[in-house]
Amino acid sequence: MSDSRRRVVVVGAASGIGAATTAHFHVRGDHFLAVDRRQHSTPASEYADCDLSKPEEIASLVSRIGTGWDVLAHVAGVPGTAPAVDVLKINYLGMRLMIEQMLPVMEPGGAIVTVGSTAALGWEQRINAMAAAPVRERPDSANDWPGQASSGAHGPPAGRAGCRYFQTGSETAEAFMHITVDYDLCEGHGQCLLAAPDVFDIPDGAEQVEVLTPDPPEADRNLIIRAAAMCPAQAIRILN
Repeated sequence: MSDSRRRVVVVGAASGIGAATTAHFHVRGDHFLAVDRRQHSTPASEYADCDLSKPEEIASLVSRIGTGWDVLAHVAGVPGTAPAVDVLKINYLGMRLMIEQMLPVMEPGGAIVTVGSTAALGWEQRINAMAAAPVRERPDSANDWPGQASSGAHGPPAGRAGCRYFQTGSETAEAFMHITVDYDLCEGHGQCLLAAPDVFDIPDGAEQVEVLTPDPPEADRNLIIRAAAMCPAQAIRILN
């Protein structure tokens, strides 16, 4: 972080968790930019309007806020009951574009936090659909996502599930990954073995997971993402 008084961007600052987040930074004395598409009275050092469904507004926002930001807290989104294409554009694509474009203006060692609901649960069951989505490469192609017109029993095909998928590194990954385990968190539940038994093991008498293949082939990526998602302690790290 740049100093004890952090520079923070909060996206979705007008209400709910976003407003509570800005209140936290306000009490702490940080300098923070409150971003939302609605006018609001949340205390902030700076205010900015941005419609996350419009990539050009995200680009414009980032281009004019300067550099040296320590934290990006992305707390914006629409409920899963909204039209599927809106969920895709705002909760997934808007989040992704905001993060990607904020990276160059953040301080080394800065932090990015995203907040979602239980709608993200089960994201690993939709890996193939998300990996095939044309919206990954063409931001204007949200309307082309197969099946988006009907969200089905598990909600829209993206949104918070897509956010979780993006965070694991699946979208931005090159053909390389390195697997580690945070042994301060690992409790030896062994759920990862069910998804990727060739990568993880718990030796006889051991109480924690061992990584058998720390640099697995790219073909195993989906299995390892699933293994990381199944870990109750969230102790598995996928480094790209």
